[in-house]
Amino acid sequence: MKRPFLLWKRGRTWYYTLPKGKHYLSTGQNTRSVAEQFVIELIHQERGSVPRYYSFRRYAEPFFVWDRCPHIRRLREEGKSITRRHAKIQRIRLEKHVLPDPFSLSDAHIKMTPELGLNPRKIGSLANTQQETWKLPLPEFIDELYFKHFKKSRPENVRSTEQMVGDANRKKEERRARNHAAAAAGRRSEGANLPWPCSPRLPAVCQETQALGAGVAQGNWEAIVVCAA
Repeated sequence: MKRPFLLWKRGRTWYYTLPKGKHYLSTGQNTRSVAEQFVIELIHQERGSVPRYYSFRRYAEPFFVWDRCPHIRRLREEGKSITRRHAKIQRIRLEKHVLPDPFSLSDAHIKMTPELGLNPRKIGSLANTQQETWKLPLPEFIDELYFKHFKKSRPENVRSTEQMVGDANRKKEERRARNHAAAAAGRRSEGANLPWPCSPRLPAVCQETQALGAGVAQGNWEAIVVCAA
């Protein structure tokens, strides 16, 4: 049975992706069978589908968790030494320095920034509250600026990043399907409107005419009746 995912080995590690995915994600496994089992379990956990785009927070959710981390599982299968204390320390460092959002911006704040004429990718340069202590925290600054310009506290129709990516992908697929349908319809209409000498049935007509002529020449009335029918 065909698998609903693709595997690719780089170095000693197997990576996986879905047929419509753009990126390969690590399974943390060194053998193909274990990597396949890992992806199948992941698909079942996601209720039959794996999202095409992961946030780093979601991707790093099992990192250095003793019973869930693929890195710890691989080390233990290889017989290498790793302790629960080391995993706990690394998890604390990850949660303290890597996973937290330094600006604590919500989806509403991210939508406010383009409406205010700000670049969401460079908005973090305004959050220099450690050296410039007179500045407001970035979320409060965006709230105050938005209320000053639009006289309301929140924008309407706030969507998460995952929803915006999903909507963009769905529109792309719909546009691609419409283009394919239009191209197929154009090819059919061009074939139907061709003049007789350029008709797609011309080779078949020529073969029938030749068979009819050969039947007349040989006196084969059965072949003549078949061609006429």
